Amino acid sequence: MAEQLKRYQRPVVIAAAAVVFALVVFVAWISPEGNKASQLGAQKAQLQQQAVQLQQQLATLQAEQRTVKANCATLTKDLAEIPTAPNGAEFLVDITNLAHAAGDPNTPSYTPGAVTKGPSGVWEIPGSLSLTGTFGQLRLFLKGLDTFPRLFTVSTISLSGGPVTDGGHLVPDSSPGYTLKLAGDIYYATAGQANICTSPAGP
Repeated sequence: MAEQLKRYQRPVVIAAAAVVFALVVFVAWISPEGNKASQLGAQKAQLQQQAVQLQQQLATLQAEQRTVKANCATLTKDLAEIPTAPNGAEFLVDITNLAHAAGDPNTPSYTPGAVTKGPSGVWEIPGSLSLTGTFGQLRLFLKGLDTFPRLFTVSTISLSGGPVTDGGHLVPDSSPGYTLKLAGDIYYATAGQANICTSPAGP
């Protein structure tokens, strides 16, 4: 009996040592490698999320860049239409030329108001404008304001002297006796207004 126990004692010890060795290997190498893989997976997910956020930020910046370009184009155009002196007589000449270009031989009546300084440093001159002519002449005059060489913002507009439509259509351009009245502002900058889109950046 004792000999049988001795015969099986050695294999059991060897098997137990093998199990212990396997546990040591798992704890020392396989388990840490599994933790590293888990950490790498978490880092990969975080980097993917950051890439998505960066793409969203880039799209936002590109949209803002397009908006800035459009605003700069508008600002540059407006500044080019602002004179450096409050010359109301010159404005009347320009507006009269516009009326004549529309085929109206009459001279517009222009009454300026009190000059005020806006928050941006540009001076504003409110005024009222009146012009008589045919329906077609006044219609072309209004259309010409879109390309007027001076910045003139219209706040109110009225047309009197006859109907605008007849039977669902505009009245003929030759219809006479109409009076157009406008109220709005013209502008000037005494020292020229700096263009932030083209001015050198400060230190």
